[in-house]
Amino acid sequence: MLLIKVAGNFQQELGCDFILVIDTEGLEAPELAKLEDSYQHDNELATLVIGLSDITIVNMAMENATEMKDVLQIVVHAFLRMEKIGKKNQLPVCASERQ
Repeated sequence: MLLIKVAGNFQQELGCDFILVIDTEGLEAPELAKLEDSYQHDNELATLVIGLSDITIVNMAMENATEMKDVLQIVVHAFLRMEKIGKKNQLPVCASERQ
């Protein structure tokens, strides 16, 4: 986590004094794949971060289409869970950038 102070001239525009950046371990992490509850862990992690966040960035550098689909499915389900309990009123806007 990193707490960033918003410059005075942006505080009113953004409506905040600080931005908290949370970087988590990756979803579908190979180190956790061998654990029995890795799927549940990924779902809980995605739900926690999306529930806490106003903005969520999913960074995927995967070439494997199946892995990308799995990660996106976890993230979309987390958004749907938040929408169901009234935390998020709309589904996210998605952008893609290839490097």
